[in-house]
Amino acid sequence: MPEEYLTLPLLDRPGFFHFFGTKALSEEQAKGVHDGRSLRLTQVHGDGIVKSDTGTENKLVGDALMTDQLGVLITVFTADCLPVIIIDPNRHAVAIVHAGWRGSLLRIVAKTVSAMARSYGSDPGSLLVGMGPRIGPCCFEVGQEVWGQVEIDPAYSAGVISRKRGDKAWVNLPHLNRIQLLNTGVKPDNIADADLCTVCHPNMFNSYRRDKVKGQNMVSGVLLEQ
Repeated sequence: MPEEYLTLPLLDRPGFFHFFGTKALSEEQAKGVHDGRSLRLTQVHGDGIVKSDTGTENKLVGDALMTDQLGVLITVFTADCLPVIIIDPNRHAVAIVHAGWRGSLLRIVAKTVSAMARSYGSDPGSLLVGMGPRIGPCCFEVGQEVWGQVEIDPAYSAGVISRKRGDKAWVNLPHLNRIQLLNTGVKPDNIADADLCTVCHPNMFNSYRRDKVKGQNMVSGVLLEQ
């Protein structure tokens, strides 16, 4: 039986709690990791960012969620897409992002950093960022309609597209988001990566690409502790 969730040492700071769920962690179990409130999004594979001011909002639609409210667990659900957790230890704010290929091409992670700067006065250079389990460049084979949008953007250096075969190519989703984070001013040493491919670890993670089963997602979350 796999561990219920993973954590990254970089994000283990006093006053914060985070986790990247495995297939062994249900949503109800995730809610039980603390005694406070829990928020989730209706995710639409876009670049919408929702700010929670009370921790009690309903019908939240978007792919990133941020808050400075104590005791509010904010979550996203993934099954190959990249979950990203952002912690501001100075301004005591947190964010969590669902970054699939569509959201990544829309720069949702970079936009979330900018939104935290506007809302909380966050300095990108002080943010701590963790990237969780997701489909790796070993398995993320896509068509030209995807990799072509990456290739034409001069902001992305070598390493995002690894190899090509006909009209197919392999895309490095975490590296794509890492470049965006660096371009916003996040420091390289402040970015941690779980470096685990959901497709390659069937005993630990759900994967839509591997299993072709909808609705088998994994929950990841972060909160400011009370």
